[in-house]
Amino acid sequence: MIVNLKASVNGAPPEFVFLELVELESQRAEDIEEALLNCLDTTGFTEEWLQKNWVSFVSDGASIMLGKNSGVATRLKARYPNLFTWHCMNHRLELAVSDAVDEVQAVNHFKVFIEKIHNLYSQSNKN
Repeated sequence: MIVNLKASVNGAPPEFVFLELVELESQRAEDIEEALLNCLDTTGFTEEWLQKNWVSFVSDGASIMLGKNSGVATRLKARYPNLFTWHCMNHRLELAVSDAVDEVQAVNHFKVFIEKIHNLYSQSNKN
């Protein structure tokens, strides 16, 4: 799991910061939540600071992450009531483009053509 932060310090424009790459023991919501909170704790974010300052949680749309009954976002929201949860807009856009590409035949032919060119030249000795 990749943990990124978007933060603004002293009124500066917000910036994305890579925090950590966390290896998950399992893909259960409880374990993902625990791994995320351990990551935040290890990097110095205390429970009381998170209660006061953690604004939002954004992830892909997988049900394990955003599930209404027991997803990671739901579990975090129960612990941090002011937390705003959101399906990542970049991931939504990628899903929409993928669906559009699957539906439009001309794009499919172009995609196959480009993949064949890529395969031909990526295997070349002169690569």
